[in-house]
Amino acid sequence: MEIFEKLEYLNGVDTDLNHVQRENYLLFCSNIKRCVGKEGTVDMFKRLFFAEHVGDMYDACHAPIMTCKNGNVEVGTPCIFATMHYGPYKAIGRYLLSRGISLCVPVTQRVYDTQKDSFEQSLSDLVDDRTNLVFVNVEKRSGLISLFKYVRFGYSLLIYLDGNSGIGGMSRNDEKLEDFHFFHETIKIRKGVQFLADKLSLDVMPVLATLGDVCNKEPYIELFPAISSRECGIRNMWSFFCEYMKNDIAQWEGWCYVNSFFKYKHNETKVTTSSEPIKRFNSERYDFVITDTQYLYDKANSTKVKLSKGLFDLLYTLHSHDCSIDVSNIGKPMLALDLQKSQILI
Repeated sequence: MEIFEKLEYLNGVDTDLNHVQRENYLLFCSNIKRCVGKEGTVDMFKRLFFAEHVGDMYDACHAPIMTCKNGNVEVGTPCIFATMHYGPYKAIGRYLLSRGISLCVPVTQRVYDTQKDSFEQSLSDLVDDRTNLVFVNVEKRSGLISLFKYVRFGYSLLIYLDGNSGIGGMSRNDEKLEDFHFFHETIKIRKGVQFLADKLSLDVMPVLATLGDVCNKEPYIELFPAISSRECGIRNMWSFFCEYMKNDIAQWEGWCYVNSFFKYKHNETKVTTSSEPIKRFNSERYDFVITDTQYLYDKANSTKVKLSKGLFDLLYTLHSHDCSIDVSNIGKPMLALDLQKSQILI
């Protein structure tokens, strides 16, 4: 299926409860709402999808990557290229390799096992016997030593700041994670790039791949002035990218998983409830999705709850017809109470 056919396929994601991308769409929208305070839309979701996949068209035909907005990068002293999963981010590797830069990409065991081969294959026209593109599994004991070795051999590092699922994941609670005020939320971010810049004495060069206007199919690279290892603070780097992201927030892939970075997982929304027995469905907080079975999706906390078919049908009828129900007619007092406590009925 061509990319434009896939975009057309996304048209029903906001109404088709069985749509294969519906859960991702609801997660995308709920994370944007929680962090930025604005409503996500189908057009924004399609914008992200297009940004992610337009680079694949270049990889498939081995097309030379586009121009660099702020001039070309020069081959020279190794540095850390710091980026985000923003826009057609896969194009960054193609661009740097095409300019003669040898790249070392630090990854976790999971990424090494599941994505390394496909990434190499997509860049096969630029990879010289796999000597100018290497991946280092940083979860191995020898990971840091390998990074030192490749930098000494002239390789630059390509690091994704929002690749937060590093060693120990996000469940750890130590000095390797730091709080960051991300728009309206507090998230946990990893200090890996700051640590490596200091240990390896490397400058950090922010770089992004992005699309121009909505109709533009060609991505371009933006390089920004290098930051010395002494001045490279992880909060500063995130702040820099957040400012850039404000121009077009839909291009950030992280909206589909930033909830795993939240410092406070539970987000209780405030709604006005009535003491009267007549209740309505809380459409502001909850939505519906069908995968293997029927689920109620909690947009406030990016979670889903499995429902019986009978309860699903009842709640969906209240939602779709914008009608109310007397909770005494539900027939199960404890269920009626739970629905009100969870603010499903308000």
